[in-house]
Amino acid sequence: MMRRLPVLLVATFLAITLARVAQFTATHMHAGVLGLLFAAGLGVAVYTASYWTRTATTRRAAGVALVFFVAVDSYFNFADTWLSADTSTPLIAAGAVLYGLFPTVSVALLGWLSGAIRKLPPDAAQMRGGKIGNALALRIMRWIGASDARPETTPTQPDAQPAHEVTQAPQTPAHVCASCGMAYASQQALAAHTRKHKKVTK
Repeated sequence: MMRRLPVLLVATFLAITLARVAQFTATHMHAGVLGLLFAAGLGVAVYTASYWTRTATTRRAAGVALVFFVAVDSYFNFADTWLSADTSTPLIAAGAVLYGLFPTVSVALLGWLSGAIRKLPPDAAQMRGGKIGNALALRIMRWIGASDARPETTPTQPDAQPAHEVTQAPQTPAHVCASCGMAYASQQALAAHTRKHKKVTK
């Protein structure tokens, strides 16, 4: 939760700057919808430039962009606040300055902080979430693989035979009676049968 808190604060201050810049451009410049788009783009640009100052390869370009975007966004925020406040009192005038500059500077600093937090090693909650995510992804991949696999189906045609069915050639008995053609499985059975023939002939 603490790792995500800077991003939540950025969203809060971005909403403030967006409303102020949009109100200033709509009231004094009559920009309409373009003023709203300008305000959103300017606020996000401040955060983006500040975020990329933490990377060595983009630090210089992001720093130049950050100075420019902060200056422009601060001016519009300060102008909207200054024109709305009663600046005749010194304390109110000082408060108007701080109130006008604070959201823009906060977005820049929180973007810089978010980039630094991204470089920290994962904590226990993130490691737990990563393990749960990996296990869930593995289950999904297994489920997809099981659904893609096609089970073997038995043939439906009557003349088709299963793949593992073994056909055996018919066995012919070796012991056949010469008189009547009867077949027997053993020599003893054939001998008993032939004795019956002898008795009949007598």
